[in-house]
Amino acid sequence: MLYYNKRLALNALGKYEEAIAYFDKPLALNSSDVTALNNKGVALGELGNSTGDMEYYDKALAIDPADTLALNNKGFALSKLGNYTGAIEYYDKALQVDPKNVAIRTKLASSLFRMGDADGAIVQREKTSVAQ
Repeated sequence: MLYYNKRLALNALGKYEEAIAYFDKPLALNSSDVTALNNKGVALGELGNSTGDMEYYDKALAIDPADTLALNNKGFALSKLGNYTGAIEYYDKALQVDPKNVAIRTKLASSLFRMGDADGAIVQREKTSVAQ
């Protein structure tokens, strides 16, 4: 538990390279640790490694295709790259698992708006107020 808390704290403090070393420790013991895979992807993404973050989100999703955190993070990573169609696909998958997740629905609305679908974005924003 100590390593888990330390790696999350390092990520929160923006010390991503240090955090990666702590994510690698549980992965050396269990390469199927979805939480560590996902969090390593976040750290890599924050360091600007957009192919590295996708690789770790994909590994997490290969183990648990319904992991909403990995689905959300992959959607967000695709959105940062301007791939709004891909982002929407992952946000939709995450919302199938957790339809009341306001954060994911808000990101979906943002991607729809950036694609020029203002009406779709409004519908999703309205759903966030219903979900709360």
